[in-house]
Amino acid sequence: MCFKVKTIFFPVMGFTFARCVARTLALLLALVEGADISLAAPLTSSEQTLLEQSSAAAWEARRHYRDIAVDTVGTGETRAYVFRPEARSLSGLPLVLFMHGWRGTNPKNFGGLIDLLVRGGAVVIYPIYQTEGEKTSPQKITGNAAQGIREAIDKLQQSHPQLIDEGKTLYWGFSIGASIATNFAIRNTELRVPAPRAMVLVAPGDAYHVAHGAESAPTVAQLELIPATLPVFLVSGAADTSIGVPTARAWAARLCHLPRSHRTLLMLPSHSDRGQKISSGHGSPGAPDNRFDFPEWTAT
Repeated sequence: MCFKVKTIFFPVMGFTFARCVARTLALLLALVEGADISLAAPLTSSEQTLLEQSSAAAWEARRHYRDIAVDTVGTGETRAYVFRPEARSLSGLPLVLFMHGWRGTNPKNFGGLIDLLVRGGAVVIYPIYQTEGEKTSPQKITGNAAQGIREAIDKLQQSHPQLIDEGKTLYWGFSIGASIATNFAIRNTELRVPAPRAMVLVAPGDAYHVAHGAESAPTVAQLELIPATLPVFLVSGAADTSIGVPTARAWAARLCHLPRSHRTLLMLPSHSDRGQKISSGHGSPGAPDNRFDFPEWTAT
């Protein structure tokens, strides 16, 4: 295993998997915007400070913008949502391409993370890539997501031409969405999506975790083709033993061409405190927020 493995124990009750993922996103957005961050190094004093400043008040302080605007483009399996800060004279914001897991089409599932990202000054594009239920083949989802993202960016360029800086793009993929993200990292020119400055793969999965027969063929392109200049952060809950842990470790073994400074495998254990347990299973990265409850089949 060429990856350096970090195990982060929750220092206080309530420091959930989702909050750890949010911390990861905050660090990587800083990298996307030009900060010098070594992902594989031991925790620095600044990172330790982030861990210690995980109170509700500290997270709220990161929300610089009061309101979020929501746009939609496309229909059905090529629909995408665009979440952006509602404020005047914004320009050059980082872009997060947010790829959800299988059947996770409703942004509500990750509303807390989307809220934190957008109020912190990023634009988030959330492609649906599949229809309700399991009618969409896993073999189509990368293309569907790319189409939704292209249409979303086209709309942004027409309505807010200076809003985003495509050179500050972060890929975030959960479960099978991590497969989409890796394909984007390798085929962004072909698929006509912005190239990433960094990539976060959370509890990664592939088609064989959600489908059978011909539909279960791996959708991930050759991981060895991911550019060596791209920082990659693999993260899984230690209790996600059927999907996240084995897939993250298998993918890490195929990314040894990345320099050590550009690769980290993070394992987050479950935690118990005063009779309460925080499980780090496959669904634990979710951060539900009813304000982002937009079922695809009722959205307009």
